[in-house]
Amino acid sequence: MASYEALQQALYEPAAQLYQGLPANSCDPYSCLWPYTNATAGTEYLYASPGGTTYRPDVSTRIESLSNYWDPNEISASGASQPPAYESAVAPPEGPGGNTYYDDNAWVALDLIDGYYLTADSTDLSMAQNIFNFVITGWDTSSTDGCPGGVFWEDVTGSQRNTTANAANAEVGLELYQLTKNTSDLSWATRMYQWVNTCLEASSGLYYDHVNSDGSVNTTIWSYNQGTMIGADVLLYSTYKDLTYLRYAKRTASAAVAYFGTGATLDDQGPAFNSIYFRDLFVLKGVAPNNSYAREARDMPRSCGVNAKRRLGCSSRTV
Repeated sequence: MASYEALQQALYEPAAQLYQGLPANSCDPYSCLWPYTNATAGTEYLYASPGGTTYRPDVSTRIESLSNYWDPNEISASGASQPPAYESAVAPPEGPGGNTYYDDNAWVALDLIDGYYLTADSTDLSMAQNIFNFVITGWDTSSTDGCPGGVFWEDVTGSQRNTTANAANAEVGLELYQLTKNTSDLSWATRMYQWVNTCLEASSGLYYDHVNSDGSVNTTIWSYNQGTMIGADVLLYSTYKDLTYLRYAKRTASAAVAYFGTGATLDDQGPAFNSIYFRDLFVLKGVAPNNSYAREARDMPRSCGVNAKRRLGCSSRTV
């Protein structure tokens, strides 16, 4: 709660109901969509916590203000019309607008689904479905790309296809299916998940970051990629009642805890990546208790690591 109050005092702009951006980034004067979704998720978790009912108005405000990033006229890299989605920066005239990212839209959809669970506002659920309909249009249909298939990272020509754009959106599709029983959502979510397992799984049970169009693989190991695949596994297990998915989730979690530890390697991932990783470890802990998951979150350093500063801007891009 103290961190939230500090966030609101230092970076929140009440008149715009948005957060400040960094002058050095292309989203200025307000934050990019990615950090805004982090702030939204944090607000929702506070509201869902014991004694958190006072945060209900803040949840409503975070969700309502997502409209500042809304683009009703999405066009694919090939020039085809797409369903509406959220662009990476506040739309004109208040902001510069920006390209559209499929993983950013996954975070928005997950926030909207959480909002639906908290407030029972059916509009949130409908908007999450609209986002998933957009994401499906980002599936790579080129048979000549290396490791064909997968959802692109960015809605531009030549974009990479990464773990998070596929695994996080698989989580979205699976959560939607559990709420609506739309079998198309289940089919697409399972397809996204299977693509990551085929193209980006390492022999260790961890997941690499992305595949380029020529088939080359970026082998960086990020904590949030492990988290989203763990979360997708748990959702698949709860959907299909197939223990194979639970075994995969436990394997990845065990490998991740061993790889990241609780020191500099974990710290260098940055708080935004780690919050997603921890979230999904706790989801797994709910169905397969393991004290190492809680220790991972409890014992990590509280500083801002080198990679976090370079990749995320630590002090303000991770709001």
